Formats: sequence, structure tokens, C-alpha cells
Amino acid sequence: MPKVPRNYTRKDYSSLLTELQSTYSASQARKTIDDDAKKREQEPLTAARRLRSSKMDNRRLKYAYSKRQMVLHDKACDLVRYIPDMDFDMVETIPKGMTICQKCYRMVLIRNAIGDDAKKMNAYLRFFDMVEASNSDLYTLLVEYRASIHWENSYTLTIKVNDDRWQLVHMERGENLLYHNNYYILDDYSRHFLNDYHEQHVNGTQDFHHYSYIMCHYSWEEHVESMKEKARKQEEEARRAAEPIRNCMKLKKLSLFYAHYIFVDKEEHLADSLLLSKGVEVRWGKEFAKPGVSYRFRFCKVRKRQEALFLEALQKLQDDMPLSQYLEYAQFCKTFPTTIPG
Repeated sequence: MPKVPRNYTRKDYSSLLTELQSTYSASQARKTIDDDAKKREQEPLTAARRLRSSKMDNRRLKYAYSKRQMVLHDKACDLVRYIPDMDFDMVETIPKGMTICQKCYRMVLIRNAIGDDAKKMNAYLRFFDMVEASNSDLYTLLVEYRASIHWENSYTLTIKVNDDRWQLVHMERGENLLYHNNYYILDDYSRHFLNDYHEQHVNGTQDFHHYSYIMCHYSWEEHVESMKEKARKQEEEARRAAEPIRNCMKLKKLSLFYAHYIFVDKEEHLADSLLLSKGVEVRWGKEFAKPGVSYRFRFCKVRKRQEALFLEALQKLQDDMPLSQYLEYAQFCKTFPTTIPG
């Protein structure tokens, strides 16, 4: 057994125990306060992270950016992960005036036009690299003109601009071909589109820059106006052929060798060169014109043996006139019966 001193006096350590207990309680209280503070500090970060995750899962939201830097990224860009949760935000469309990340610039433009086909992003990137499409041309086509695109295969891309569909085909020998959708025209000049294409014969360089310009600036309305104008011209030409105008009149004068005529010419004397080209010898007489009128009456006489050539030249005078001038000329020639100078 252990030896105990006979004269040992027990000391009282209750005060020390109380002090230690109070110190431990204070330490625990401070730790609890610190933990609560850290928890309160982490709560907004956790909420921001949850919001970030929710936005990244939203298929409608395509682009991410930092509220501080205001640089737009494709949602798949590697740089997106460096955006702090508190600064992170996403949008569905490309905001005007916002700087686009140079690392994912083409991805941003392409995602704007492919709808739900984002799984083929790398295929789109490879195709536009093959056809040597510049970023500026892609921006014009896919953002400014809001074209939609669909990847058909490694060498074919369908592009829809407004109501028209085009196919851009990259050939193995390196050239690019452009095809336009077929359609037939209804009576009201609207179109019924078919499911096939015809090759678009293009003058000039056959590169993506030229093709994108054609697709962006194609206008069916202008095409309709051109067809209507062509139809109007054909109608007027038919009317011209059916109702030939009389631009000359033979005068009743007795002569053994000459035929006397009066005809309508322009102030530039267009008939002179036509008569000269046919070898017609003309003796000119008086000429009359009203002030402010570009047409005039000209008197002349030609040898009777050249009379047929003379009439052919006057017929060519009216046939060679542009349609707009011809109509004015025809209207003026109708004044023959009442306005021939005496």
C-alpha cells in the first residue's frame, strides 16, 4: 500500500476547478459564436451556388457572364468556371453592346442559331472552319439576320434566312456550292416550298463571304416586283405589236421622182443615223416643235426607189425606243390628224 504522510493536509482546489470550468465555457461560447458567424457568411454563397447551378441546368439560358466584367461566354466555355458565384448570371440571347469572349466567340454565335442541337457544337465548328467562315460573316448571318442552321452531315449545312432555306455544301476538292430551296409560285405571288434544292449559279467568288451576302440580301419581295415588271413589259410589247403606231404620213404632192413625208422624231434627230445606215438619201424640209416638247415634226422627201428603206428606218426608230419613251412617243404620234402644220 502506498505510504501516506501522517501530517498531510488536504488542499482545496475548488476555486481552480471553477476557474477552469468558466474558461472552458467561455471558449465554447466563443466557438459557437464563431461557427454561427461562419455559417451566416456561407449562407449567401451557398444560395448563389444553388442559383448558379439552377441557371446552368436551364436549357433556355445559353450564355454566362460576370456582372463585374460584363464579358459574355458560351455556357460551355472553360472560363465560365472562374466567374465567382456572387457575380455569375446567364441570359438567353446575346445582349447588344456586350463584349463577347474571344476564346468561345464562334461557339456563342453558333449556339444562337442551332436551337436544341448543342450536342453537335464541335461538328458545326469543324464545318465553319472547313468553309473558312470569318467571325464577322458569322455574326452578320447568325446574329444580325437571325439565321438558323442545321447540320446535315460532315459536308452539308442547311441555313434558313427569313422564309428561304439554303444548303451550303463543301466539296472534297475544296470548293463550296450554294443551293436554294425549290418552290412554285401561286396566283397571288406567294410560294409553296418543296423539299428539294437547285444549285444557285453565282457570279464572282464562290466563298463563304459571298454566299452569306447572297443569303442575307435575298428578297422575295424584290423578286416579285421584278417578275411583275417583266410581265408589264411583255404586256406592253404585245400591245405594241397588236397596235402599231403611225409615226409618219405621206403627203399628197405630185412628183415624178420623190415621195414627200412628214414624221415624228426626237429633238436629238435619232432618225438621221438610221436613215444613213440604210443608205437613204433624204432632202430635209421644215421642222416644227412646240415649246417644251422633246418631239418634233420633220418634213422631208426621198427618192421613190428608196421609199421602202425609208419606211423601214422609221419603223426601227420606234422599235428601238425603251418602253417608257415608246409610250410617250406613241401618245404624241396620235396627234397627227389634227396638229400637222399647214
